[in-house]
Amino acid sequence: MKCRNCGKEISDNSNFCRFCGTMIEKAYCRRCGAVLEQDSAFCSECGAPTAKTGSDENVIPAGGFRWEEDSSGMIFITGHCGTGGEVNIPPVINGKRVTEICSGAFRSSTAVTSITIPESVKRIGDRAFWKCSSLGSITLPNGITEIGREMFYECSSLKSAVIPDSVTLIDKAAFSGCSSLESINIPDSVRYIEASAFYGCASLKSLTIPDAIACIGREAFTGCRALVIRYKGKEYRPDYVRYFEGFKKLYDDVNKP
Repeated sequence: MKCRNCGKEISDNSNFCRFCGTMIEKAYCRRCGAVLEQDSAFCSECGAPTAKTGSDENVIPAGGFRWEEDSSGMIFITGHCGTGGEVNIPPVINGKRVTEICSGAFRSSTAVTSITIPESVKRIGDRAFWKCSSLGSITLPNGITEIGREMFYECSSLKSAVIPDSVTLIDKAAFSGCSSLESINIPDSVRYIEASAFYGCASLKSLTIPDAIACIGREAFTGCRALVIRYKGKEYRPDYVRYFEGFKKLYDDVNKP
């Protein structure tokens, strides 16, 4: 990237320009997290449009949400600075539709106990609810297609989650460390369950995997000591003692050519 003061090329990891000493104020892509070039309209890494306006970083906004508006007039939730408890994300801010919750938006929001997400939201970024340790339950909106990487990582109080039938991918470590998770559905639309997706979900007892599943990643259910998985009329028990034996049968049956 370039220094805003002298215009010379500097490292993306720099905090100060090595040529003129100016402090570097970095902007990050809301979608992939890459450092944005100054005055750029789109991210050079993933092509996402950059925000043209948003909430004031120096003021706690109504509802406790940080947000940005892109060039097409869509609103993205980028952060939460409220007091916690029950959180209701509005479908509209400043007359514009809220369509996305960005990567890490609620990261380590340990006081949040429940989140209501409007149907206007069509994408939720990776690690959006990472280590929200008091989050007890969540219903995801219809229209999202992925449960992102580490989306609910170590949400240790999460007891239930409802996945909509628009989802096709449960990404790596999506529910890893959700040790209190007791109830979750895998809709028929899901085609991929990636590695470590349910790692350490020790309270999960029953799960039905759709017949049309295309791939299950390694260690997807490691540490699920009480879990019974049903797939195409068969039962699999990848418990703590016989994990590799039980999981290997399921893994081979799903991933066979």
